[in-house]
Amino acid sequence: MDKIAANLSSVLGDSILESTAVAHLLPDVVLNALNAWIADQPDPKPSRADAIRQILAEHLKAKGYLK
Repeated sequence: MDKIAANLSSVLGDSILESTAVAHLLPDVVLNALNAWIADQPDPKPSRADAIRQILAEHLKAKGYLK
């Protein structure tokens, strides 16, 4: 978990401390893809919440929406 937090911190910096809870229902096909992505990660495996944060942050950074 510390490795995941460090990775998120490197992507998000101090903004990780300023957060808002977001609840969302995922279609089964997306949830299955998320579970497969998690299974491909090295141990310790990220939780679903950590995986979603990491994937979203990396995507937004790649698209230029997050620096």
